[in-house]
Amino acid sequence: MTAAHDVLSVRDYGASHGSHDHDHFQILVGLEGVLELEVAGRGQRIAAGNGFVVPPGERHDFEGRGTTR
Repeated sequence: MTAAHDVLSVRDYGASHGSHDHDHFQILVGLEGVLELEVAGRGQRIAAGNGFVVPPGERHDFEGRGTTR
């Protein structure tokens, strides 16, 4: 049985719909474009080939400009 947090997906990012958090790790790997990310008040930039781990419970929001995957 596959739990929701055991799923991998490729997503397209645009503007954030507000800060949020979740009870699982989120692993972000940039494939295309640049994703601006704010986690717990600290800025991050994820470009193609870069990665970042959002820990469980950390409030975060994001913005992708253009094609961001």
